[in-house]
Amino acid sequence: METTKVQSELSYIKSVMEQSRPNLIIDGWHFIMWGILVFFGLVNTYFAILSGAGSQIYYAWIIIVAVGWICSFLISWYRRKKGIGKSARAVNERHIASISMACGVAMCILGFVAPLSGTFSSFAICPSMAAVLGVMYFLIGSIVDNKMVKYLGYAWWLGSVGLFAMVMEKSLRVESILAYAVLMIALQVIPGFILNKKSQNLK
Repeated sequence: METTKVQSELSYIKSVMEQSRPNLIIDGWHFIMWGILVFFGLVNTYFAILSGAGSQIYYAWIIIVAVGWICSFLISWYRRKKGIGKSARAVNERHIASISMACGVAMCILGFVAPLSGTFSSFAICPSMAAVLGVMYFLIGSIVDNKMVKYLGYAWWLGSVGLFAMVMEKSLRVESILAYAVLMIALQVIPGFILNKKSQNLK
């Protein structure tokens, strides 16, 4: 009887611990959506600068970011409607959303407000945002205990340093925009699909 009681208690403790663990796999729909939008925005910016249509870039980004936020809310609404992320294993979902939103707001300030001050170079936007993305991925990877996501944070920080180096060289400033676009595909869109595949395999 005593042995059975101990095993029952151990099983209960084990189940509580498993339910309390953060969700180890997150889907990558937000990463994919934002990555694709930003990629096309960067390509548009690159060719707009080459063609001398720089004045239209600011307004184009307003539209792109607005679409991104709307899509983000729609994805979150769909997940709530389908009951995705409501289990005990997804207890840290709201923390991930908070980190993503905080970093998103910071990047909006860097992209729209900082250049208007006249003290922040427009070419410094991409490397600065890469640094913020490094913070976002590192924190999310730590919360969900996902090494791939955490290492993406390091990759974004290295990318930020590389982009700042390109900005320092005047002849490479415009090309730094394309370099950031490549990083967006390599470090956000592709990992997003990988995360989606892993989350599907767990269902």
